[in-house]
Amino acid sequence: MTNETPPMAARPRRLLLATDLSARCDRALDRALLLANEWQAELILLHVVEPDRQDMQDERDTVLPWRRPDDPVQVATREIETELRRAPGPVAIMVEKGDVSETVQRVASERACDLIITGLARSEVLGRFSLGTSVEKLARRAPAPVLVVRNRARETYQNVLVTTDFAAPSRRALQMAAHLFPQQSTALLHAFQTPFVGIVRDQDQMRDQYRTSVQEEAAAFVASAELAPDAARKLRVLAEEGAPADLVRDYVAANDTDLVVLGTDDRGSVLDFLMGSTTDTILEVLRCDALIVGCAVTDAAP
Repeated sequence: MTNETPPMAARPRRLLLATDLSARCDRALDRALLLANEWQAELILLHVVEPDRQDMQDERDTVLPWRRPDDPVQVATREIETELRRAPGPVAIMVEKGDVSETVQRVASERACDLIITGLARSEVLGRFSLGTSVEKLARRAPAPVLVVRNRARETYQNVLVTTDFAAPSRRALQMAAHLFPQQSTALLHAFQTPFVGIVRDQDQMRDQYRTSVQEEAAAFVASAELAPDAARKLRVLAEEGAPADLVRDYVAANDTDLVVLGTDDRGSVLDFLMGSTTDTILEVLRCDALIVGCAVTDAAP
């Protein structure tokens, strides 16, 4: 793989980092700074003050002056400015009040952001990571892809895995992966289960025949994505029998994958693979960052 910089036309112009200012968001900030530098893109850092904190400010006039809580917007702004003192490049700061998901969507749309970056939430009670309600809502409706950062940003992404069920959302995901990361090593993975295998006499033959049909469908899917010739030529296409969670876990571990790309629509589709009934299992196996391409993302063509 070459580390050549993508052409200027392929670079995202504006990135939006949505942060709750917790310690776990340091990794998202580091990744955002790295990508902004790599793409020479503008970086906007957005923190949303939720209604319960607004209520604290509304009560300031009912207590003694020296006991009045600070304005949460001012507090957040000071904290962000302190955090960004050593940033390698300029970062625009926005602190707004409202619902997190709705505010991030609005700002991303108004500022024409090409990518939204955020971090994982952590349940201190359960001691494990989850996407969190706000990120789940955002990922489905965001006007730009949502990059959920889990790991430390030590270098640019090297190995990308795109999951597919051959539906339109995963086609957008493949196109977006090729658009944002044209120089990275990229694989496309489809997990399948051979039907009726338990009721036929020659199970091996049945599996071979079904695998062949799935491989043909995968080839047609890639062709329908209309990737640039170089991207299509470098893409590694995998159609494997097994549970999606198991296959993703094994592939990520065996190939040092640092980014998994998924597509979603209003009903969830492939995103349910990550956030549906198997949430706990997937989050246990997904030891890397995830890029979620929602149904509102229309400019995914490379």
